[in-house]
Amino acid sequence: MNTKEERTEPQGQYHQRKQRLTVFNPRERDPGRGQFSDRFFASSLTLLSDGDRFFFTREQLAYVLEKRLKSRQFPVFAGTSILASVGTLAVGAAGLLLAFGIFIFTVDRLFWFAIAIAIASCILLNVFYRILRVGIRLSFSPERTNHAVRQGGAAALLLSGSALLLVALLAPALLIKITCGIIGAIGLGSGIWNLRRARLFHQSPDVDATNLAEWLERWQEAGYGCEKLLPPGGNEAIVNLPVHCTRVVICDSPDTAHLLIANGICRDFNCAVIGLSAEELLQPPASVKEAILDLKCMSELSVFVLHDASGNGVKYVPSLCSNLTWFSDTSFIIYDLGLLPRQIFKRGHFTIRKSSAAAESAQRLTETVRKELANSELAWLDAGYHVELASLMPRRLLQIVSQGIKNSAVPSGIAAPIRGGEVRSNQSSGNLSADAFEMNDSVRCDRPEASDGVQSEAPATDELGT
Repeated sequence: MNTKEERTEPQGQYHQRKQRLTVFNPRERDPGRGQFSDRFFASSLTLLSDGDRFFFTREQLAYVLEKRLKSRQFPVFAGTSILASVGTLAVGAAGLLLAFGIFIFTVDRLFWFAIAIAIASCILLNVFYRILRVGIRLSFSPERTNHAVRQGGAAALLLSGSALLLVALLAPALLIKITCGIIGAIGLGSGIWNLRRARLFHQSPDVDATNLAEWLERWQEAGYGCEKLLPPGGNEAIVNLPVHCTRVVICDSPDTAHLLIANGICRDFNCAVIGLSAEELLQPPASVKEAILDLKCMSELSVFVLHDASGNGVKYVPSLCSNLTWFSDTSFIIYDLGLLPRQIFKRGHFTIRKSSAAAESAQRLTETVRKELANSELAWLDAGYHVELASLMPRRLLQIVSQGIKNSAVPSGIAAPIRGGEVRSNQSSGNLSADAFEMNDSVRCDRPEASDGVQSEAPATDELGT
């Protein structure tokens, strides 16, 4: 049996058990200290790594924690405090009993009828309170909730509004008819409006990078490991160029490139990986230029591009195709696997951000690039909305790349490229996994005089699988 000294030393059983209980406190008043339990944090790490199978970045961990924390703030029933519900019931009961007091004290046979009416009215009053609370929450602070909360709140408004309209039709009293009808119509209309707009609301970041670094430091000091967490790589360009590779994946973020390399994309598909921002694309560093020269010496090369749904992201492929430093003087095919605004419109469950920097980058887009986007996409980008690849799970990102590479080898899986840099939408690649993107476009850059970008039509079936 262990002695007390062995149990209480820094690596002892008692110390580990004590640290397990005190790393995070769900009742912590300061959000920066982490208002969740150790089990919540551990399950987030397990969920992100898919059972310690995939590496992930700090940005992805921040997105997962934010999504799960906001999911706990469901504003319909779980978010309503007991005190508010009891207070609502008490006020409703007092008011209705007073209103029916004349029947209670004068007519004995109406006593139980008045009590039943009072109880039913209290329940309706509580429903009114919940509808008002949900409507205010969704209408005035949608950025404080995530997509699941907005969908659930909108559904609750629809159900409550429909129920109140039904009560208005069946109620015998005119006052109840008018009250339930007005509030039910408001709830139903608000539910429909919020349901249509639920997927397009942006979300404010709740997990700060400084707080996340502090949480990870406390977690590791307690004796827990984060083996699959990649160290921060900074903003320097990343190049991984295997020998005799036939493919290259170009990412608009070094962190995304680091993620792909760590999870074995280079080994599994014999492909190179390059990661650099859109600002460095026109004037890449020396290491990237050397890699580009080596890639251009190959007779056959397939280029796959991953980018965010942002102003910098939508111009990434046109820049690759029009820049002499890259592939404007080659006949290589470029496959766009990145996010586009039209995919955000068609599918929910995205974490949408809004910033002035994203708005400025979108407003600096060239006229050639802007012509390839719909008016709704341009308005969305110009307003500063954007979606980052870091908001997707590692498994999903790997599926995007793997399915894109596999489909590029199938003649019927992608649209045949057209000479002259023209883009054809991927109309036939509808057999991807439910967790992967369809490839947006295939581009052949074989004209040195191509200067501004690529020409395309908005794909009719480009969307993100759920």
